[in-house]
Amino acid sequence: MIVRPFKDGDLNFILSTWLRSYYDALTQYSKRAQARLAPSHDVFFQEHQRKIKETLKTAKVFILTTAEENDQIIGYIVFEGDALHFCYVKAPFRKLGVAKKLCKEMVGVKQYSHHTTYSKYIAKDFIYNPYKF
Repeated sequence: MIVRPFKDGDLNFILSTWLRSYYDALTQYSKRAQARLAPSHDVFFQEHQRKIKETLKTAKVFILTTAEENDQIIGYIVFEGDALHFCYVKAPFRKLGVAKKLCKEMVGVKQYSHHTTYSKYIAKDFIYNPYKF
């Protein structure tokens, strides 16, 4: 496995996985809290996609791929300044150290902007700050 920088061909994969997995996390929290914590599907996907695209212009994005196929994405990490925005790993590769390998690219990160099921593993010593996004 190798870590490489973001390229334009990665955009659709990042948008799809970030939006879907984060919306799923929000709806799961809503169910547990028995309250509406997630915006409507249409509002979320339209507005969050716009915000992700805007963020990707300035954030650092690293992609983990197989050594043989540089376009076969296993996972990615998006961060800027002292804030981790999102880390995603395909399901078959979770709990194999992929996220740890991606996190080695971050220096000085102490906060995270998106709370998900896996935040407790990746950002356990970070401060949750959704306003960094």
